[in-house]
Amino acid sequence: MLKRLKKTTNASDLIWALRVSSMKVPVGLNKRGSKIKFKTYLPSEVMDRHLEILDNTEHSVFFSSNTAIDLKFVDRISRVILFSAEEEWYVICNARIYVDKQGGEFVPQEANAENQVEPWIDEPRTTWIELLDYRQIFDESELENFQLLNSNNCKNFRELVKSNARFTRVYCVQKN
Repeated sequence: MLKRLKKTTNASDLIWALRVSSMKVPVGLNKRGSKIKFKTYLPSEVMDRHLEILDNTEHSVFFSSNTAIDLKFVDRISRVILFSAEEEWYVICNARIYVDKQGGEFVPQEANAENQVEPWIDEPRTTWIELLDYRQIFDESELENFQLLNSNNCKNFRELVKSNARFTRVYCVQKN
């Protein structure tokens, strides 16, 4: 069963911070035809391709991942921070999350060629994020406003990023 979040603005809304990874895409066979060749997109290239759709259309764009999401938090997530600590960029987006409660891979019915990024169109994933808009975070001190829910030694998102901890995702709430 697919679950679509409703847009809310409650103070208890969660922010899901998700690291954007490099993506390998097959581009054909090598000259001998014996091995598949790949093109690697850096995290910034992956993100730029998604944000370009938001910049050039009035529509949303789908970002897909196989990163697991804690189902007990899914109904409360209204925003995501997509980031690459290595490349030092952070983007916060209003978003809707789509998941299959059994953890299976799927493509949401709302996803189509206009709101997905080539070469990942209609590629089944376990988690889909519909990005509605975005704002780039240029001042890293703003990351201190995101208090972590996960139990660890860091108090806020900036501390976690600066600790050099390699993490895939984290849940936050924004302090006033």
